[in-house]
Amino acid sequence: MKRIILGCLFLFTSIMVFGKADLPSEKSRQIDIHLIPSSNIKDQIKAFNSNLEKKGLLKKFNTVPFLVNHPVHLTLYLTSFPTSQLSKIDKMIKNIADNVKKFPVKTSYIEASPSNYVMLEVTMNKELQKLSNQVVSKLAIFRNKSYEIPVWAKNNPKRVKIFDKTGSPTAYSEFKGHFSILELNPANEKMEKEYLTDFNKAIKEFSYKPTETEMIAISYGYVNEYGQITETLGTYPLK
Repeated sequence: MKRIILGCLFLFTSIMVFGKADLPSEKSRQIDIHLIPSSNIKDQIKAFNSNLEKKGLLKKFNTVPFLVNHPVHLTLYLTSFPTSQLSKIDKMIKNIADNVKKFPVKTSYIEASPSNYVMLEVTMNKELQKLSNQVVSKLAIFRNKSYEIPVWAKNNPKRVKIFDKTGSPTAYSEFKGHFSILELNPANEKMEKEYLTDFNKAIKEFSYKPTETEMIAISYGYVNEYGQITETLGTYPLK
């Protein structure tokens, strides 16, 4: 009994002196808050993927398009959150969705980036930028503040500054909407060079035509290392 009392006194003293006891860190997960588009975007990406398959590029580079295992989405805000905050996050996202009307977004072009991602880019508009800003400003208070900035953004002062405020290096002025199509891991430098050559040629021959799609819902869920949704936690239609 004496040991128990002394232990409690030590814990109480630690809290009084240091502000809190040395407790285990809270569990956190990467969560992506995103928009769900109307089905025409899925159909277009599917057509492009089919074209890549016919050309043998999916097999050559041993890659599987995201659409096969993950939902098409346009990320508004991606960061790490303590799982204990999920109920508050859900409530906030529902409230935002209840007060935002469906709106159009126009796609622009398909790009094979040097970072080995293939993406369908969109033309930014006021509605999209405003909604991303709103989601970030309302949800950043719940983020995991111990989350580390991604390696690719560490040497960019502007992105570092935004990350320190939001937990994301792609928020506010650095936000740029897109739909991810696939990601590659070239086996060597030769394959990496061939990837850009082969995919740029395939993109050119595909002759993608910009189109308008409607944003119909806000959703959120856990993601993998490629930023793809592995588990949807909630989806709320725009009004």
